[in-house]
Order: sequence, then C-alpha cells, then structure tokens
Amino acid sequence: MFKQSLLCGIFALTTMSPLTIEAAVHKNSLAKSPITDTAITAKIKALYAKSALVPVSAISVTTTNHQVTLAGKVATDLQYEKAVALAESVRDVNSVNAENLQVANSKAPLTDTLITAKVKGAILKEKLFGKKDVEYWPIKVETKNRVVYLTGEVETDRERVNITNLAKNIRGIRAVRSAIAVK
Repeated sequence: MFKQSLLCGIFALTTMSPLTIEAAVHKNSLAKSPITDTAITAKIKALYAKSALVPVSAISVTTTNHQVTLAGKVATDLQYEKAVALAESVRDVNSVNAENLQVANSKAPLTDTLITAKVKGAILKEKLFGKKDVEYWPIKVETKNRVVYLTGEVETDRERVNITNLAKNIRGIRAVRSAIAVK
C-alpha cells in the first residue's frame, strides 16, 4: 500500500497533472467504510478546494441518497469536466447530476463534455476503489456526438477491456471506439 501510494505521489509530481495529483491525495484520504451524504459532499468540496482547476466557490454541491447534484457556472469546459470527474470519483457516489452546472462560452456540446467527465470519473474511481485492472494515467478520453473515443497505451489486454467496459457503462453514450494499444 505504501509503495503504491509513494509511486502515485512520485508519478503525480513528475507529470504535474492536477487531476493526477488529486487522485494520489484522494486515494490516501478516504476511509474504507461507506460514507454519509454529508461526508460525500464534504469530500467533493475538499477535492475542489485542492484543485487548481475547479472554482469551489462557483459550484454548489448537494448529496441525497449518494446521488450528487452540481449547480453553478464555471468558466471553461475543462473546469466542468474536472468538477464532474472528481465528484464521480468519490467513494460511494452512485451518480452525479450536472444538469444545473453551466459553462460560460462553451464551444463543445455540454452533453459530450459531461460524458467525457463521467468516463474519466469512472476510470479514476475504479483505479482507486475497484477490483479491476485499470490504469488511469495513460488513457485519453474524447467524446464527439455522444461517441466516446479512447486512446492510449496499457500494459495488458485485460486492462484495455476493463477500461472499454467502464466507458460502455456510462449512460447516454451511443458507442465506444477504443484505440487503446497494449504494450
């Protein structure tokens, strides 16, 4: 466990990806038991506060029966994507509703941005808490017209299949096109 945490931390610092850093911190700060709605809301707000990309004061977070609702207005698609992905990645979150979270001057259809965020959140959540062989870091996720495109390189075919299946389980997608290569 310590080696894995240390490796996550070192990798996070060397790549300087804000979501990667948050994931490493996120994994070490969660209890193993189910958490309450209040604790889920607090955890999401704490992740937002740690993030350089998510404006915590611009997003309202409420949780009812482990279903998170995000509301407010963010400046960019990236902020929207990170806010949803971080909320999706919290242990015991069953779903994230971002219908009332808006993006000022969005260039992409919000549906595609939401799907991308949900796929990234599902992969991150599986990496942190799941039992499947999944690596978050090498995968790029893009969505166009509700079709999810996965690219990157993983160690095993099992990992490729697991990531593809996680994407297929996201509601609202038309198809998943995987170009994930196995080393």
